[in-house]
Amino acid sequence: MQVVQGEVVAGAMQAARDRRADAAGGAGDQGDGTVRVMRDLARLCWSLSPHDDPDARRPAAPDPLAQQHSETLAAHIRAEIAASAGAIPFSRFMELCLYAPGFGYYSAGSTKFGAAGDFVTAPEQGRLFAATASGVLAIALQALGPHARVLELGGGSGAFAEVALKRLLQLDALPDRYAILEPSADLRERQREHLARTLTPPVFDLVEWLDRPFEDDWDGVLFANEVIDALPTPRFTLRDGEVFEEHVALDGEGRFIRVDRPADALLAAAVRHVEQATGTPFADGYRSELLPQLPYWVQAVAGGLRSGAMLFLDYGYPRREYYLPQRSDGTLRAFYRQHMHEDVLRWPGLQDLTASVDFTALAEAGTGAGFDLTGYCSQGQLPARQRHRPPARRRRGTYRRGRGDAPAPGAQAADPAGADGRALPGDGLCPRYRPGRGVPAR
Repeated sequence: MQVVQGEVVAGAMQAARDRRADAAGGAGDQGDGTVRVMRDLARLCWSLSPHDDPDARRPAAPDPLAQQHSETLAAHIRAEIAASAGAIPFSRFMELCLYAPGFGYYSAGSTKFGAAGDFVTAPEQGRLFAATASGVLAIALQALGPHARVLELGGGSGAFAEVALKRLLQLDALPDRYAILEPSADLRERQREHLARTLTPPVFDLVEWLDRPFEDDWDGVLFANEVIDALPTPRFTLRDGEVFEEHVALDGEGRFIRVDRPADALLAAAVRHVEQATGTPFADGYRSELLPQLPYWVQAVAGGLRSGAMLFLDYGYPRREYYLPQRSDGTLRAFYRQHMHEDVLRWPGLQDLTASVDFTALAEAGTGAGFDLTGYCSQGQLPARQRHRPPARRRRGTYRRGRGDAPAPGAQAADPAGADGRALPGDGLCPRYRPGRGVPAR
């Protein structure tokens, strides 16, 4: 399993470091190089958030048809709240906003990716990202042999699959099957049209769309770019030392509001696990996100994967950085028409909702599913980490289907530092699962 951090921010920081080195080396003046870098970053920030026009930072209101669409979904959510004793967990609210059939953000037909949509992911910005990631896929596929498969989770616009398959063809590393697990019927059709138009028929014939992960035993590579950040996430807070879960309710005028309810045993145990791992209890009023279901999700999407690799690319932090005291309201945010804002209850179904990834939790989930953690790096470091390494074989006997076994806290760390010496998520808190320890309190 390999984890790549930093879809946008880490890439920008890597570029800044490169410019600083070039400036210092070329001019022979470190100070002058730093000034140039700061000026470049200032121009970047200016273009992303023009401060001379406050209205430019506010997303324009949706058109009447879009507002009607949103209100239809909002009415459905209100009805579910009324039927659930007046409140639903925020994770359920997020699930409905993103995935409600026909009305959720990823289920409806609006444009989501690129300049005309709400955000831009790396595959939409050019071919370099997909070509680089394809080099990682090729290493595993060539080692596994011609029967190997690729499973891409959430294919976006199809831009990644197009470049990846063309690059794998050049490298003589085409998989036996290239499957896209895409829950959105609308995105699935857009992907099909894009790939049919851009791929030659023999290559396009390798592509298939799945409703669920592979159900048979398989060898290959699972690839996910900006998927985990869109998993519906619970939100927690603390009152008098007790764990509460954030819910969504209605005020007297039927508007969505946030309320807190006592957390169930799973979420409460997961919060205590984070406190134990970081060695720092959360202060009263601290609020953030946590995915106690992540180990079960990883096991489900991997399915019968016997030998190969899982490559996750997303934005987030190692656990000790994710839950810093100053990040006291978490990482949850909304994207609408290229604007990021914090009003996540506004316009259900019209805006993307996302939370950053706890990479330590992801590493724990992968090792708990029977994989070895082989790498963790920023996106800017990914090309340098492409080395001919045989794919990992899943450790049978440490993964028991249906048990949801996760890594035991305090178990031996799995490769505590990367090849470049950089600490892996959680500063070594990515334990190797020990069979027979059972399910820990998470």
